[in-house]
Amino acid sequence: KGVMYDMKKKYTVLILISFAMGVIFSLMLMLPLAEKKLQKSISDDRNNTITEMNELSDILRLYNLFLKNEVGSNNKKGESYFLKDYCNNFNKLDKTGNGVRYALFDMTNDGIPELHVLTDISYSVHTVEGKKLITWYEGDRYRRPLNNKAILGKTESSETYYEYIVLDNKGEEVFSCAFAKNQRNICLFSNGEDYIKLSKRKWEKLTSPFLSIGSDKINWKNINDKVEWTELKGK
Repeated sequence: KGVMYDMKKKYTVLILISFAMGVIFSLMLMLPLAEKKLQKSISDDRNNTITEMNELSDILRLYNLFLKNEVGSNNKKGESYFLKDYCNNFNKLDKTGNGVRYALFDMTNDGIPELHVLTDISYSVHTVEGKKLITWYEGDRYRRPLNNKAILGKTESSETYYEYIVLDNKGEEVFSCAFAKNQRNICLFSNGEDYIKLSKRKWEKLTSPFLSIGSDKINWKNINDKVEWTELKGK
């Protein structure tokens, strides 16, 4: 019995050794394939990173050239306009930098911020498509972007007039409403049709969701401040 037990024990050991050798051999065969896949993954990541860096570099270059009035931005009709065309008196503004500001803020949810430009007469948003600068949106200087990527216009004279605008990723309007209030508390509201008169209480309740949206995420800078790589990448 002792001899039989020893033989069975040795046989079991041999089977375990053979199994272990088989596993090791299989791993040795799989290792080059796994290494090749890893190298391909690293190469793909590197290529994607290089492509992304090149794209960001092109965007950075076009943004800075536009702010220097050295390249134009194409509108939806294909017409190209330079920064000076968005200003009333560019020569005066160009000397001091006062009156023209810019900001970087993503309006299209693609992770790349658009160039927002505010002059003495206009507010415009520019992006890059096919290595060309495109005018994504244009309005008067009383309009500003909000934290939720909508645009709010506000003008004041004998009454305070507001316009709230929502755009899609192509810069096309998908929603807008307008509302106004004068010093006599005559309150008006319109969602694209005729204005309706509201009580002050109803007007405030209706307009509060629009007027309570902040704009602190948008950091405006002087035109003479160059757009930096880290600023573009970090948005």
